[in-house]
This record gives sequence, C-alpha cells and structure tokens, in this order.
Amino acid sequence: MRSHRSGFTLVELLVSFTLTALLLTTLFYTFGQALHSWKRSVAKNEVKQVAELVANKIICDIRAANQITSASSHEVGLKIETDIVSYQFANNKVGRKINNSSIAYLTSENEINDLSFSFASSEAVIVSLEGYACYVSKRN
Repeated sequence: MRSHRSGFTLVELLVSFTLTALLLTTLFYTFGQALHSWKRSVAKNEVKQVAELVANKIICDIRAANQITSASSHEVGLKIETDIVSYQFANNKVGRKINNSSIAYLTSENEINDLSFSFASSEAVIVSLEGYACYVSKRN
C-alpha cells in the first residue's frame, strides 16, 4: 500500500508561480501607467500655474498703466506713474524690465512656450499666453 504524502507536486508549484508572476506583472504595469499619468498631470498643472501667475502680473501692470508706450509681438512697454515697465518674451523666458535696468526673469527657460502681445488700441493690449487670449485695457 502506498502512503499519501502531503504537499504539492512540482507541476502545481510551477503553475502557481507562473500565475503569481503574471498577476504581479499586470499589477506593476497598471501602477506604472497610473504613476506616469499622474506625473504628466502634475507637469501640466505646474505650467498652467506659472502661466497664470505671469498673466496676472502682466494684466495688473497693464491696468495700472498711464500709457501703453509700445507693443510688438513679443514685447509690450508701459508707463506706470514715473516708471517705464516692459515685458518681453525671448528664449522661452518672460522678462520684466523697469526703467532700463537689467531684466528680471519671471520664468525659467521653457516654462512658457508661447506669449505674444497685440496692440488692440492706444488703451488696450491683447495678451496671448499658452493658447489663451485676454483683452486688457488700462484703467487710467
């Protein structure tokens, strides 16, 4: 008579290891895709926040301006009380200059990919930033 041994056969162990490996691979792939999606979402939100901060700064200065002195596709000049303020977009960076001093950059390189200005009238500028356009008129 044969005695019954308790335990698993080699085939049962191989099948269970294969199924476990398959489940773990699927699980890690799913988490990897979710992490990749989350990182893309965070990067988009950071760009959007930087663009919003820059737009708010430019819009506040345009509204406070006594005079819009110049506007080209990548630069706008403003006279705010006794100061001459200009914003320029060059090398994928947004810079702000006051009274011909050195440029203070509001962004790092490639944080913003598109900024342009259009001289709508002597009282207003159209600011286009990252695909959004805003008609801004001076208050004074």
